Amino acid sequence: MNYKLSISGFILLLIVFSGSLTSVNGVTLLLTLIAFFCVLFVSQINVQKVQLNFKVLILLNSLIVISDFFSSYQTSFAAKALTLLYLNLPFIFYIIFDNLLSQNLKKIIANLHLCTKFMLSLALLSIGYGYIFGFNYADVTSIFSVLRYVSVGFENQVVFILTLVVSHIIASFLYCHKPTSAKLILLSFMTIFVFMTFSRFAILMVLINIYFIITITFSRMKRIFIQFAFLLSIPALFLGLGLFERFLDLGAYFTEQAQTDVARTLFFVNSLNLALSNFPFGSGLGSFGGVAAKVFYSPVYYEMGFNNIYGLEPDAHLLGRDYRVDTLMPHYLGELGFFVSAIYLLVFFLPFYRIFKLSKKNGMKDIQYFVSSLAIFTVGSMLSTPYIINPVGICITMWLLVCFKKLLLGSKQISTQSINDH
Repeated sequence: MNYKLSISGFILLLIVFSGSLTSVNGVTLLLTLIAFFCVLFVSQINVQKVQLNFKVLILLNSLIVISDFFSSYQTSFAAKALTLLYLNLPFIFYIIFDNLLSQNLKKIIANLHLCTKFMLSLALLSIGYGYIFGFNYADVTSIFSVLRYVSVGFENQVVFILTLVVSHIIASFLYCHKPTSAKLILLSFMTIFVFMTFSRFAILMVLINIYFIITITFSRMKRIFIQFAFLLSIPALFLGLGLFERFLDLGAYFTEQAQTDVARTLFFVNSLNLALSNFPFGSGLGSFGGVAAKVFYSPVYYEMGFNNIYGLEPDAHLLGRDYRVDTLMPHYLGELGFFVSAIYLLVFFLPFYRIFKLSKKNGMKDIQYFVSSLAIFTVGSMLSTPYIINPVGICITMWLLVCFKKLLLGSKQISTQSINDH
């Protein structure tokens, strides 16, 4: 019965979402659904062990559906279903990993090492490819910005760059967890590689991670001096690498002209307009800023004139410029409205808060600080990049979050055993 149910459910989802399964993201989404059905129906998922309140998830999805019912714009069933799936994808990944990952500390640490070394290899291949065969773009910022333009193994450059950031969070954690010269070398390479992306957000995340490393590693007196010296060195570092211009370019998003021709600004401004004009329900599922609005091209985009804007045209992907999915926050605000968006975000970040609280209570500063780093990274991705809306990005982020949780629980078990032995 369970096998029949899982097969029928999979076929149904395949039919519904066949229009979106034309890219690496679509394949990842398909594999996610297969994994979820395997865990749910074949392995008999143990919902009691998952640190998610399923009543809260049911309530959240009910509010989303009610909000959509009263929304101003009505999209196709496929667009609504695809959006609802993407909204639940973080929770689906969390459930899968919470059931599949063990609390074996050595195994988790080994997997974290493997992930970082894998990304290190891809970065080295990308650098080699970039310098041998040249960049894909003519307007190269700097000869050292090779990883901004070339990535081996990733279709989406943004996902590659921000996966490097997650790898840097892992490398930082591994070094603080048990400092060795090999881990320091690995961390140094990951730091250099992230700087070679010339991504503003990625570089800021690396600086936050380094600040956390200083905080954990040094005693209080030394720490204050080193932190102060580190903060003073940042302007000199930015000047030396020519990064100040990159950060000054952020002003382009806030100009009056940007409200008519810059995709990111347009999404933010119009999401607020949609949330206000359709208060409190938003414009409805699949209508604005999400994957469904891109795949089925939302009628709202025609109404707002997006079809005539660079990178937002219906066939933007065929023209080599595709900004139709840009950031998560406008997607939430526009489609769900202020009220449901706020509830969704509270539920989304609840596991982060629980793990942070537990690590602080147990005095595990390495997990405490780098769960904070992962939370900052996730918030930043929602505001500035399409990383967390991408199945690859959601998968990696939730995997690392569950790894931190399992490390905490595994450490608690060892501590309890030690007390009982004595």
